[in-house]
Amino acid sequence: MNKILCAILLLCLTSAQSYAAEVKLKMPNGLVANAAYTSGTSDKPLIFLLHGFLQTHHFSTISRLFESLSGEGYSVFSPTMSLGIPDRKKSLACEALHDHTMEDDKNEIDAWMKWLKDKGHNNIILMGHSQGSTSLLNYLTEHRSNLISKFIAVSILEVNVSRNDSENKRFNKLLESKISETPRVPLTSKLSYCVKYFGTPRSFQSFQSWTTGKILKEIQEIKLPVRIIMGGSDNRIRKNWIEKLKDTRKPVTVIDGANHFMDGFNEFDLLEVVLKELLK
Repeated sequence: MNKILCAILLLCLTSAQSYAAEVKLKMPNGLVANAAYTSGTSDKPLIFLLHGFLQTHHFSTISRLFESLSGEGYSVFSPTMSLGIPDRKKSLACEALHDHTMEDDKNEIDAWMKWLKDKGHNNIILMGHSQGSTSLLNYLTEHRSNLISKFIAVSILEVNVSRNDSENKRFNKLLESKISETPRVPLTSKLSYCVKYFGTPRSFQSFQSWTTGKILKEIQEIKLPVRIIMGGSDNRIRKNWIEKLKDTRKPVTVIDGANHFMDGFNEFDLLEVVLKELLK
């Protein structure tokens, strides 16, 4: 697609999110969470967009997709995971106290899916960015709803303390010794891009359990149609990660020159790949 034309198209669509409604829902843990939602044409599926680690639905990669897909006539829904904070509106600092888990995210995704079903949506495509893709994969390991027609994973990766497996194993042993402590005493360690993530053992353990091996295994076993989209210049992933994803025999699209966030002109490449996938 001509990138100048794409730029003009995106400028025409940038007002789309202004028509999105903010919706709120009480979660199973009692907290209220918020999301952006816009209703499109009835002949198209709803796109469920999930942000990455510690972010919100306002994060640039997600908001650009929201605006563009809304402009194409799709119903789009994008929640902000509460991460233990009522009606969270801002990204959460690494140094804040973290007690949230991937299990909590899974429960919130399920609550929102039930809300969407009540709204009459019976054809839903799940699409996540970065750790948001991993969270959706976690949800899919237990939920095989016939409402879900496809899973699109953009820049999927693990959120662990290290890319070194031996270092992860050492840290996991430390967590095992602390997980049963009462009260839950937080500790500080590197986690993903956080140099100093301040979290409880159960928070660390939930992310540590989703290793690269587990991600690959669950992708391979998933029964839904899957599309994995990766950036060819993503420096947040492990060496040979893209090759290992291809070994799952699920379709993988690599956008040459794109980084982890698919920004710059690569946002148009990402949109083009996504729109083609939605028509399949």
